[in-house]
Amino acid sequence: MLLFKPFKSTYLLLFFIFNPLLISHAQNSLRPLENKFKQTGPVQTGAERTDIYLPFLKGKNIAVVSNQTSVIYTSRDSIFEVFPGEKNAYFDHIEYTNTHLVDSLLSLKISVKKVFAPEHGFRGKADA
Repeated sequence: MLLFKPFKSTYLLLFFIFNPLLISHAQNSLRPLENKFKQTGPVQTGAERTDIYLPFLKGKNIAVVSNQTSVIYTSRDSIFEVFPGEKNAYFDHIEYTNTHLVDSLLSLKISVKKVFAPEHGFRGKADA
């Protein structure tokens, strides 16, 4: 039993000596990541990419986990304002028209059997 104790202490001592050296070497070798992908178009959420997931859902009973932000944007309109007596139009804001994911799936004849939502409902209008 006494022979094992110095052996264990030696390993512990070596661990404390070499561990900071390994950590400091690892931190010096970190490089900033290069962005290999360039964004060419508008950002799309997964819900908006119906062409990818609709073939998997056809003919199946599905459940949806969603909240009031689970929407599919159908159009984007830039609203400009023209003041009386001026020729130029000034940008005011962007209006987005959207439909809820569940409404979109139902209109596409997808069989939605269950909707799991937070306490305020998946449209955000229910009382807690």
